[in-house]
Amino acid sequence: MIKETKRIHPIWNEIKKHKLKMNIIGKYQYTFSSKKGIISLISIQDYFRAGGKETVWEIYCLKGKLFKGTERFFAKDRAVERIKVYLNDGKE
Repeated sequence: MIKETKRIHPIWNEIKKHKLKMNIIGKYQYTFSSKKGIISLISIQDYFRAGGKETVWEIYCLKGKLFKGTERFFAKDRAVERIKVYLNDGKE
């Protein structure tokens, strides 16, 4: 079974605390977990390609060796689909 949790991202809190104008990260961090590991999902503004006008969803493996580095998606539902592929073991 895959469990999902949601919290305010600590970096988002710091950006708001210091009243920075350039907000590069979304307000929430989602974590998805199963027996296989834990994956983080956040939204970031794509300043490199779209001047901050596009949101990119980034996944990162926090626990388990499910994949290396980060993977980025242009839609949240696509990112969640990929997370489920990594975390599902066929028994959930």
